[in-house]
Amino acid sequence: MRRRLEMQADRIEAVLASHKVQGRVWGGTVTPRFIRFQVMTSLDTKVNRVSGLSEEIALSLGVPATRVYRQNGAIQVEVPRGDPEAVRLLPLCRRLAGETPPGTAVLG
Repeated sequence: MRRRLEMQADRIEAVLASHKVQGRVWGGTVTPRFIRFQVMTSLDTKVNRVSGLSEEIALSLGVPATRVYRQNGAIQVEVPRGDPEAVRLLPLCRRLAGETPPGTAVLG
């Protein structure tokens, strides 16, 4: 899995470099449905410039589509997983224990 993630990060960086966008994949998060890469760019790079490359990024990764948006000062690139997992409700409820206000209903 790690090798595949590093390969995907390298391909994202290659697409950015081919369009003269200075950027580096700085980290990411793996969820049951998608992988979110954090891309750090130079301060003068606009998110629209990177989001305009979303189809080309998807093509280079061999996925149907990617989603590009800004969050917490970094550009996020969401890539759907080829092997999505089901989100199990009971383990999710255990993880949320103590983090949600009393009386909160978890729907699934």
